[in-house]
Amino acid sequence: MANEAENSDVSLVKSIAEKVRGCEIDRIQQPQTIHTVDRVPAVFREQNQNAYTPTIVSIGPVHRGATHLKAMEPVKLSYTRALFNRTGAAFEDTLRTCVAKLLNDELEFLKSFYVSSGLKDSGSLAEVILIDGCFIIELLKRFVYLYPKYDPILSDPYKLYAVTRDLLLLENQIPFRILTILFNTLGSGHPILIMTYST
Repeated sequence: MANEAENSDVSLVKSIAEKVRGCEIDRIQQPQTIHTVDRVPAVFREQNQNAYTPTIVSIGPVHRGATHLKAMEPVKLSYTRALFNRTGAAFEDTLRTCVAKLLNDELEFLKSFYVSSGLKDSGSLAEVILIDGCFIIELLKRFVYLYPKYDPILSDPYKLYAVTRDLLLLENQIPFRILTILFNTLGSGHPILIMTYST
């Protein structure tokens, strides 16, 4: 009986050893890491909805169009216009350059970045990213250098807090690479805001 149990143990050990030695996992090629903005899984969202949903401003396509965020859309357009006006170049020429860079050079990257956003139209995606990216750049410029006497965000501590919080949310992001492209295309003489991106 003991001999039988011993043989069974030896057999089990050999079986496990063969499986472990023959494991192919080390030979599987690791997938390339792709960074995306995706919706937070429902199991986390159910715990605290407010931790993942912007309160005042949508950035990128994930929360675009939410009723409670629409009031900031004119502010984002105003910031975008101010940023373009400061370049000193013709508005439509600069806009055309930015759109071309997004559509021609970065479209596939953007589509892969926002896989589940539901925004399938390339033009709409480029528009959202352009306006939201320009808004972020202009907000940073105003905060650091150009603090105007009255500003719809910076003059209101609640709005400034809410926008800052919203800019940090997982589902409310723009790739830094895109911000860098917009920043460099629109030009800036402010050294503190020099943006660099490396792959």
